[in-house]
Amino acid sequence: MAHRTPSIFISYRRADAAANVGRLFDWLTRYYGEDRVQFERVFVDTDGIDPGRDFEQVLNRRLAAADVVLVVIGPHWLEARNERGRRLDQPEDYVRREVAAALAQGKRVIPVLVGGASMPSRDALPDPLKPLATLNAIAIDDALHSFRQDFDRLVDAILQRRRGRLEVERDRLRLFLRALRLSSLLVPATALLLVLALWVGLLEGLGIDRHVSGWIQGLGDRLIPHRPGPGVTLVALDAATLARLTPRPGDQAALAAWFRGLARWRRDAAALVDRLSAAGARAVVFDLYFEQQSAADAELAAAIGRARERGTRVVLGARRLDSEGRPLMAPLLREAADWGSVCIHHLGGRSVMVALAALDPAQRDREIQRGRLPALALRAVSADPAPRFAIAAREIVLEDGGERPVPRFSLVRRIRYLAPQGEPGACRIPPDGDDAAMLLLHRLPAGYWSDPARRLSQRQALEGADERLRGQVVLIGALEGARDRPRLAAGRPHGLELHASAVADLLQGHALKRPTLGSDLLLMLLLGAAGAALGYLAAAWPPVRRRLVLGAALLGYLAPAVILVPLGWLLPVLYHLGAFLAAYLAIRWLWHRTLAGGPGLRD
Repeated sequence: MAHRTPSIFISYRRADAAANVGRLFDWLTRYYGEDRVQFERVFVDTDGIDPGRDFEQVLNRRLAAADVVLVVIGPHWLEARNERGRRLDQPEDYVRREVAAALAQGKRVIPVLVGGASMPSRDALPDPLKPLATLNAIAIDDALHSFRQDFDRLVDAILQRRRGRLEVERDRLRLFLRALRLSSLLVPATALLLVLALWVGLLEGLGIDRHVSGWIQGLGDRLIPHRPGPGVTLVALDAATLARLTPRPGDQAALAAWFRGLARWRRDAAALVDRLSAAGARAVVFDLYFEQQSAADAELAAAIGRARERGTRVVLGARRLDSEGRPLMAPLLREAADWGSVCIHHLGGRSVMVALAALDPAQRDREIQRGRLPALALRAVSADPAPRFAIAAREIVLEDGGERPVPRFSLVRRIRYLAPQGEPGACRIPPDGDDAAMLLLHRLPAGYWSDPARRLSQRQALEGADERLRGQVVLIGALEGARDRPRLAAGRPHGLELHASAVADLLQGHALKRPTLGSDLLLMLLLGAAGAALGYLAAAWPPVRRRLVLGAALLGYLAPAVILVPLGWLLPVLYHLGAFLAAYLAIRWLWHRTLAGGPGLRD
């Protein structure tokens, strides 16, 4: 049922309750609205009398027109005195005249107690005011939370209604919408800042987002460990081979000895290629680079040719490009074998990525973009030197895709190297500044790739053909004393193991994905709306309840974010929580500043 808005006259003593009346007047006018007609329904002498008007005439006219008279009684209302004694006992006292006239005219009079005052007794009042003592009063506490509740009770008394849940929420919504109008630029400005932060990757640029996402990924991988499927076998090089591959400073004799050792390793590599291709391996992949020429390069190139005749592709690793944009590699081997980048990108915390391929900058705005400079893992599963990437679908389109699952990637990211260009051993594929299709790697259980079913020693691989290698992608590289082990927050997997994980995920068509920009914006809007709704609802709650519910809401987001990791999704947690908290704090600030008149947000 709709209620007519009553006219209100506020009677008070300035020396007793001016501050309380100012606050009450502000809240009443905000409740009624901003327009002049509604504003004039609440009268108080400090704001309702224009300069030059007859003070007494205005008071009498407004009192006669009032439907409700609020008699504000503070601690000194009853005993206020002047040189002639107690003011209430003096017939010309304005407070006495206002209250007496309201009672005589049969107005609805509501005593309002402020500042801890209590209702005066009948005997303490002069005769014209004695009926006031029998009226039911409403006490209003100055504390913010209590004031809101007491004010609601006063509004119910003014409107002569019983307060149900519907009335409570309608009043709060009316106040909130008015507050929102008064601060109309705040919410759009907040939304714009969040969109800009997402667009320029502010949090990612500072490195905060990477660490938080890595922490979420670590929890998810620990909750339900990721286990790649079959199809990959590792061959770990022995210590003697690694020693031959490591150049040592010295004189010409030492350098000559190293080159002899390098040639011996190339012959061992040729023997490995022959053995593994004879065993039916699908691909033999070296997580090693072959930058120096050796006397045995022709033998290794011949073994690569024989392997190709058996249907086995051989892929060699590269870490840098020469001045012509070709992999830095011994010429004979570059012509004989496929090649792929061995570079692993460590993002901080637990996050590791493989740059599957650089994207053609000329096709940056296209939905399907051509790739170049493919990674070792991508060449291990496909001979296509220039695969295409469907950006929205996060799928890799291969010319030799066949019937296997469509390989996927996680996101597109611009390559930024921290190590200087000339630092020895620094990876530089793809080049700095290129956009690349990246594959996020799960954190596998400790020892996953150490299982004898997935790993052979160099000696085992050389001793003879093994039926279990048929159809396998065999990765050869360093495990003991490896230098390409990214520093992770918990444990340090070998680069060879990371490449193996990437190959296994590509074979399965699995990728740990990040949402697209459009999906991110939609999720941020939804979480922002949820934060705003919680800020609106929490305005009426005690601080302890508000904090508990806010904490539960944050955990309610983080728990699904962790659970989604094993399902193949890694959310940008900081962006989402930032949208939620920004909207929550903005609405809380609106409630506090605009409705309560406070200087800022506080519990």
